[in-house]
Amino acid sequence: MRFDIPLYPLQQISLISLVRYRSERKKGKVSEAVFSYEVSHLIYLMEQGKNIKYSADINYSSFTSIRKPLLPVQRKTDLIHYSFQQIINSLYFSLMKSVLRAFIYGAVFISLCTVALCMETSLLLRLPLNSFSFYLVVFSATLGQYNIHYYIKRDANPDSDRFFWSVQHRRIHLLLNVIGAIGLIIGVTHLKSKHFLALGIIAIITILYSFPLLPFKRKKRLKDFGLLKILTLSYVWTLITVWFPVINLTKITPDFMLVFMQRFIFMFALCLAFDIRDATSDRKNGIRTLPVSLGFRWSYIIINACLILFLVLSILHFRHTHQFMQLNAMIISALATYFMTEYAKTKNTDMIYLAGIDGMMMLQAILVMLGSVGI
Repeated sequence: MRFDIPLYPLQQISLISLVRYRSERKKGKVSEAVFSYEVSHLIYLMEQGKNIKYSADINYSSFTSIRKPLLPVQRKTDLIHYSFQQIINSLYFSLMKSVLRAFIYGAVFISLCTVALCMETSLLLRLPLNSFSFYLVVFSATLGQYNIHYYIKRDANPDSDRFFWSVQHRRIHLLLNVIGAIGLIIGVTHLKSKHFLALGIIAIITILYSFPLLPFKRKKRLKDFGLLKILTLSYVWTLITVWFPVINLTKITPDFMLVFMQRFIFMFALCLAFDIRDATSDRKNGIRTLPVSLGFRWSYIIINACLILFLVLSILHFRHTHQFMQLNAMIISALATYFMTEYAKTKNTDMIYLAGIDGMMMLQAILVMLGSVGI
């Protein structure tokens, strides 16, 4: 006896359809074998994070051996009840996983990290925080820039979960672009003239970094030049999160220069970790980044050296501010970054890098905020 069993994409599965499916099973319209096999494989696919649509011919005589590794039950009646409860739980966790992916892959998290670093700069320099409109501009601009990039991106590492997600969820990227544009329009109306100057400079560098506008035959973007790629990226991040927040509030002081160098070195270490992740694709595209030119071993040594230099600069800044709790925040941040980059050696996934490595920015900002309480 053979059954044709469709396995549907995860987003097409709804609790209502499963309830109706079970109801039809009770009425005898769907065989026990088909129902049990269906829900078992839905659980399996969700646990594997797969999104597949196909049909399979299943031999009923081999059904028992097929379902055994999927669910630890023996009786078919137990399988039906257990599977239905499991599918509800799996749908819940699958929904949470989908929300997390949209939060990370949709660049909402990295946009919040940018805002957090801007706030950290004000605290380190003992200056008042900026207005809500300012942070709305920072968040919206970051959100829009990342989502435009992944909306138009057509090639990437075929094993990239983020690229696979972006291909499947182009409408989410488009929606987030619209949200970013609206937030930017609302926020810029409250900015001052110096902010527009800074935005213009940052925008020009960002455009030259991402789009093929340079007058060269092969390498037409700043990111196509290995060392220039990481220097530009680290510099832009430093401009956005150090210079931009305080451009109207302070002149160039020794404190400002120390914080600027601190941030540049810290961002350089994080960007180098991402270059290690992208070494295979960069080598294929002829982009001679540090990991491509020097290898992984020396790249990790440079990361560790950057973290040590970051701590030295933090100590020098402490001598100006005498804020011991902020120094502790920097020490914890450097140690956490070291352990995260070490962990990423064995867990080279997009989620680890985008939530873990990028998360070091958020962690540092939160630690500084906690260390600044009462100052």
